[in-house]
Amino acid sequence: SGKYRSDAYKTSVGSHGLGVKASNALSEFFNVTTCYQGKWYSIGFKKGILTEPVAQCKAPIFRGKTLYRGTLIHLKHDATIFKKDKSLDLNKAKSWAEITSYLNPGFTALIIDKSSNQYKYYSKEGAKEFVNKILSDLKAEAESTFFEFKNELADVVVSFSNAEGNNIRGYTNGLYNSDGGKHVDSVANALFNACKPYGKSRQTVSAYDFKEGLVGIVNMHLHKAEFSSQDKLKLTDSRAGVDFQAVLEKEATNFFKNNKALAQRLCEKASKLSELRNQFKASKKMITALNSAKKRGMPAKYAPYDSKSKIE
Repeated sequence: SGKYRSDAYKTSVGSHGLGVKASNALSEFFNVTTCYQGKWYSIGFKKGILTEPVAQCKAPIFRGKTLYRGTLIHLKHDATIFKKDKSLDLNKAKSWAEITSYLNPGFTALIIDKSSNQYKYYSKEGAKEFVNKILSDLKAEAESTFFEFKNELADVVVSFSNAEGNNIRGYTNGLYNSDGGKHVDSVANALFNACKPYGKSRQTVSAYDFKEGLVGIVNMHLHKAEFSSQDKLKLTDSRAGVDFQAVLEKEATNFFKNNKALAQRLCEKASKLSELRNQFKASKKMITALNSAKKRGMPAKYAPYDSKSKIE
């Protein structure tokens, strides 16, 4: 397969997925119409067997409109093979279409169910629009300024909000890595290192507290990406590590240089979170000490009030 040697697959999700050939073999029919150098051609298969050789044809009509470019694929999976599950999971299809539209701005995904309900997904702004949706879902308020970075290796958009925890989502070639990975760590660490110098001398700014409220996405474009396991939940590829972080840190340094007030607010927020966390730890220690003292025999001034007790 070309995935093992061709640059044509630099941004494929993985080398063991269900591609066109497998889909064709597992389909009751599989018809393709495509435009090549201004002319339309078609080919047809049934259960992977050629039934209609390549032939020039008229431009196809899709939902009442004549197509002028692109490729149209019409297939139906083989019910004799998919006996237990004869229908596609609509929610999974909608989720894929939505995320794919955000990660590929300008791309339109249209899903029509058996009741003729239409679900159209299109994004003009792409990743930034996706981050705004995540913020809305989290019901979080964010700074108006976003950190944005884009090159051949990755697309990165991060906002600074009051959301709980670190909410940077990692993707590799459009595939969600639910356990994050090196790309997520590199983005968060680069932003922290670039912002930390703007903290005042009396402030304690730790990476842990700085990452609180980060909401964003990083989508890596990697050929033969390496993951912690076959399910691709965590990216371990070294290309998303030290060198990638260095590039991001340089960009983030320029970003905060142009947004000094933002950097100072982020450092102040991190410092306050650190202070509150220390206070909480201290109060936990005090409660633990009091409970321990109670087991040994609580001093009278800490004993619980009893209406039957006499107070002198």
